[in-house]
Amino acid sequence: MRIALLVLAALALAGCAPSERDRVGESVETFLHAFARGDTKTACARLVPEVRKAFKEGCEAGLKKETDALSASERERLSELDVRDVRIKGDRANAWLESQGGKPGTLRRIDGEWLIENR
Repeated sequence: MRIALLVLAALALAGCAPSERDRVGESVETFLHAFARGDTKTACARLVPEVRKAFKEGCEAGLKKETDALSASERERLSELDVRDVRIKGDRANAWLESQGGKPGTLRRIDGEWLIENR
């Protein structure tokens, strides 16, 4: 009986760990929702270093300019977007958003974290 309980507990714990696909989706959604709220610190943390460094005035200041330019309806739409599909190949991933056609967002795994390569 005790062994059966231990096996059930181990299976339950194993099922709780997020998959790599879940982690990619979570990274994209964290960025989008933070960007929509104007939380530029959190949004910048989800970008690869090269993208962060591309802002002349710094990542947070650069993203603030972009978020300030959003209308209320654009902010609302961004805050409601979710990832609908993820494909992973090694340390690279593509993520498609709900109702998005065309090119996916691209991510790269750096030190175990999925970071966005394009915005």
